[in-house]
Amino acid sequence: FRFILNFLFFLTFLRSVHSFCIYNQHSDPTVINIFQTGGQSTFTPDSSRFHAPELSPGDKQCCHFSNPQCNGTRKPENTLSFGVRRKYPDRREGIFDIDCPAGGFIVFSGDSNQPNIEVFNADRSPYNFHF
Repeated sequence: FRFILNFLFFLTFLRSVHSFCIYNQHSDPTVINIFQTGGQSTFTPDSSRFHAPELSPGDKQCCHFSNPQCNGTRKPENTLSFGVRRKYPDRREGIFDIDCPAGGFIVFSGDSNQPNIEVFNADRSPYNFHF
């Protein structure tokens, strides 16, 4: 029985490998609105692009790098771009752009007084992202 549980956990882990993920780890009720603006297939309609309109603290949203709606080249090192707006408990931030490798992930953390953003490659090494 223990083997089956470990195997199921391993399969769950494999599903998220090489998926780009967006994590909201804010310590207050800050909500992330993120939508893809570049890197997807040129045939992907705007309505099918990756988006997470209400990512609450503790939530994540992912898309596998091989999905052409999220990544036109289907290569994990392809650079994707996103528009982001944070809704803090007391105000909204303007929209800004950020990039991320298709096999990596973005972590939004902190709180409304000291927000933080970190971007990583698939191997969990820091990615030199641009606003």
